[in-house]
Amino acid sequence: MKGLTQFFHTKMLDILHALKQPLTIKRYMLAISCLTLIVAAILIGVAVLRQQSEGAYVRHDAAIATAHSVPDFRAYYEHSANPAQNRPDLYEKLRSGSDDVTILVLGDTIGASAGVTNVQDTWHYQLTSALSSIYSATSSIHTLATGSDTVMDGLVDYHLTPTADAYDLVILSYDYPNQEQLSYAQFARAYEQLIHTIRKDKQYPEFYLLVGHQVHDETYLQIIARLAEYYHLEVVNMNEAFADSELTIDTLTSNGGLPNAVGYLVYRGAILRTIEEQLQQQKTVYRNDKLPLQQLDGEPVLLNDFTASDGFQHTNNIHWSDQAEESLSLQMNNELLGIMAYHTYESGIVDVYLDDHRVASIDLYGPNRISIHWISHPAASSAKEITLRVTGKKSSKSVGTKVGIIGVVAN
Repeated sequence: MKGLTQFFHTKMLDILHALKQPLTIKRYMLAISCLTLIVAAILIGVAVLRQQSEGAYVRHDAAIATAHSVPDFRAYYEHSANPAQNRPDLYEKLRSGSDDVTILVLGDTIGASAGVTNVQDTWHYQLTSALSSIYSATSSIHTLATGSDTVMDGLVDYHLTPTADAYDLVILSYDYPNQEQLSYAQFARAYEQLIHTIRKDKQYPEFYLLVGHQVHDETYLQIIARLAEYYHLEVVNMNEAFADSELTIDTLTSNGGLPNAVGYLVYRGAILRTIEEQLQQQKTVYRNDKLPLQQLDGEPVLLNDFTASDGFQHTNNIHWSDQAEESLSLQMNNELLGIMAYHTYESGIVDVYLDDHRVASIDLYGPNRISIHWISHPAASSAKEITLRVTGKKSSKSVGTKVGIIGVVAN
């Protein structure tokens, strides 16, 4: 304290000497007051700077802490470098009348334009024709819509089928009535996995999530709407489009509720309307990475390295047998999802065993097609062996008991 007093006294004398003023008590006190104000200002300035600095460190520390939480890390993740940014998106190509607009369609029977016999009546054909006439754009559609019932089937179709390196538009078409084999949680997880995987695999295309005209389930609609909002995608609601058309359902559908030629015109119109709305809004396809909203499963794989009994024949990648008690066995290191099999009108019933415990029976009678039968059982995630055994039984409609197995779908 004594040193600080001596410092002030010396500075006062220096100030008065610099001003060339004679030393008086009044001037000395005035100089002290001035110097006190200067020092106070300096101290206040230092305190402010320290507070700002500490605040900056607090904010920095908070940023570091929250960067490990999902929302803030997503924000960082979304702005990572992405080479697809340099590739023209769907709307840029349509504005310029591009000759290489590529579209991928995955889905069920509506995604496959089932219900009409003439190619010209399918919504695929009508859409490509309209893109050419309206935007002078030449487009091609790659359809993986095999009529598979669930989005899980679509996920397997996608992973097991060769596709192009990139697409401009991906259309997903999965009606809820066909998803009843899955819980809402399973549907949400598989649907997001399909979106998340295709975005990264195919250079971040635009997505149209096609909601069929028979969909009225609010939970299903909310799942799709949430994913659309999060990934910046578009929903094409055909339930609303059918209502807006003011045509009767009998005018728009046939064959058990599938759209007819008129119905698919409405489908085409709804997709075109969505395209035009985004063009008018100057939309740019969102091409940043996004962390998934939920824990996703691994990519599904097809396992077919069976140990077969003598009664099975292997032809065109299908294991066939019509002899009761004949079997296929496979050692498992993965989580079982389902059985990929071939349906025919001559097919019978196959039993599914996990570690020698029967967990399901599958009737393979039906039109010629490949289908996946999903196995929901607690042992599916831990079983070490799966066995498929021909029962020799059939439904009353079938004319045979043969079983055709392609493989086991697993994570």
